[in-house]
Amino acid sequence: MTASTCSPAGRVTRSLLGYGILAGPVYVAVSLAQAATRDGFDLRRHAWSLLSNGSLGWLQGMAFASRRIDQGAFAVVKVGDLEGVPVSLSNQVVATTGDDGRALVTGLLPYQLNQLTVNPDQLPMGVDIRGVRETVVPYARSGAFIEFPVKRSRDVLVVLLGEVARSYADLRGFQLRLDIAEKNIRTQEDTVHLTQTRAAAGLATQLDVSRAVAELETTNAVVPSLRSAIAASIHRISVLLGQEPAALENELETSAPVPVVPPEVPVGLPSDLLKRRPDVRRADDEIAGAAANVKAARADYFPKFTLLGSAGRQATQLHDLSLSLGNFFAGISLHADRPFQVGDVIVVGQQKITGVVEGITWRAVKIRTFQNHVLLVSNSNAAKEAIEVCPRESLNARLVFFGTLYSDFPAKTIHVVREAVRDADNVSQKITPIVRIRDFGESSIDWEVKYWLDDYAKYNDTDALVRQRIWYAFRRANINFAFPTRTLHVERKSAAPAAIGPQREIIERLSAVDIFSPLSPEEIEKLAGASMRHIFAPGEFVIRAGDEGASMFVVHNGRVQVQVNDAGQARPVAMLGEGAFFGEMALFTGEPRTANVVALEETEVLEIGHAAMKHLFDTNPDLAESISWTIAERRAGLEASSQLASQVAKTESEGLLASIVRFFGLREK
Repeated sequence: MTASTCSPAGRVTRSLLGYGILAGPVYVAVSLAQAATRDGFDLRRHAWSLLSNGSLGWLQGMAFASRRIDQGAFAVVKVGDLEGVPVSLSNQVVATTGDDGRALVTGLLPYQLNQLTVNPDQLPMGVDIRGVRETVVPYARSGAFIEFPVKRSRDVLVVLLGEVARSYADLRGFQLRLDIAEKNIRTQEDTVHLTQTRAAAGLATQLDVSRAVAELETTNAVVPSLRSAIAASIHRISVLLGQEPAALENELETSAPVPVVPPEVPVGLPSDLLKRRPDVRRADDEIAGAAANVKAARADYFPKFTLLGSAGRQATQLHDLSLSLGNFFAGISLHADRPFQVGDVIVVGQQKITGVVEGITWRAVKIRTFQNHVLLVSNSNAAKEAIEVCPRESLNARLVFFGTLYSDFPAKTIHVVREAVRDADNVSQKITPIVRIRDFGESSIDWEVKYWLDDYAKYNDTDALVRQRIWYAFRRANINFAFPTRTLHVERKSAAPAAIGPQREIIERLSAVDIFSPLSPEEIEKLAGASMRHIFAPGEFVIRAGDEGASMFVVHNGRVQVQVNDAGQARPVAMLGEGAFFGEMALFTGEPRTANVVALEETEVLEIGHAAMKHLFDTNPDLAESISWTIAERRAGLEASSQLASQVAKTESEGLLASIVRFFGLREK
């Protein structure tokens, strides 16, 4: 045979264009019929023609001969340096690795998914492999290089030595037990003989003789099983060491002490020891292999199709073509990096385009803004702009800013705002809101409250709700919002806020409360003058179960709901309207709150504090007894018999009076 040659540049170029190349190393299929050697012929500098006699795969300076490759493809598979490992294509063995661990696999389908596998059971002992399945999609008349990474380990040797050591320890243990049993047999034989002699002399019964004989027989029954275990251990050790089962009988049949474990074994860190365990490493490799199989199996769920033809774009201007290519490659980058997902809230560019991601295509990102507009951002622009991502599966924080007067105490402001924000809808209960001073402004103390949202897509509604809660909380706590002011007069210390003066509607409201029926009109007027008005937003807590308190509340306008804790859940038990009251036991006895009271709508309540009632008790000590009797009658309820109700109320009144006297520091009569 003769080889046709030409200049390397022209012929090699035509060969590559005719038969195709794969990114990475260059693979060319050429004809064996033209493969003739002559002086000075260099395969790397000459191109060969493709005929029908056979084909030669050229890879990284090495040639692989095979049958003719027409429109198909081939793969060079490397399994370490292991020889004789079968390689399967689509679950059929098609090649076996040579002495260098390589195998040439032909018959691959171009532009389709080809699955190559290696059977781990065919690998030598002491060799581990990560992943036994690989897939490849080659071009027509080209090749692919696939390497199955293998590693040699001492796991088999470690397991073997462990089994030898365990078997040796078992052997010495069985031999020690046999020695003890034989000593017991000799002692028990003497005991039997002595018992028989005592029975013949009338000093022992026949039952004693039978018991001694039974103990001797029991011990004798153990000996055969111990001898069998000793023989099995010797045979096991011999086989593990690669010898015949009885090869070590003469050496090991003599009893010897059980090996003593050293007091300290230098194993290093427990974590390092765990990593050296063969079973742990084997389990890790099995997990890695199973994960690779899962990915390959998941890929099989998707439909497979092949497109043959050519694709291109005609542009009248180079700028149009560059934009299309920019969108395409930027789309590839977005799909590969996946910086955001469908459902995430993103902020794009300096224009602060904000919305929820509805789709990511090869051309653009589809965003639905919070004005319900659909906005398409081209991939090329998205790749250039800074994108702020708020993942939907994470807790994302928000900031709301406000200002207060310098006359308001910061500690009080922090407590009021934090309690107002933490119960708002969509505010996460996992992280406590943070309230802090941002700056000291010209006219105000500038604040910010930071809170985390369960659903960030609803941040506009949540921000509005938080601002509303802060307004109501400031109104109740007598904290003032600041606004830009400039004063030219001398600053004077503001007096402490005075209590709301007695108003006719408050007096009428308190007069209708039954526990205040013992009070005179003058005392009702004083109590109304000392009461405080509070306004609560819908859903806000007026009081919480377990909180300390020394005041009671009367519903002036609106409605509230009483809730108790039932297996960790709030269970409604009552709804109170205008004129109803709650928290009286905390006012008169100082007991902690026993239930939650939540505003169902915007509600105004009158708070009557400890100081107001103490002033009335100091001026009229008899009120304590009258009020205790009124509360006791109310708590006793309507009984079937009026006499029974009176007795219950009397007992309740005595205990309640003692609590009132003690809590308010009154003198006992």
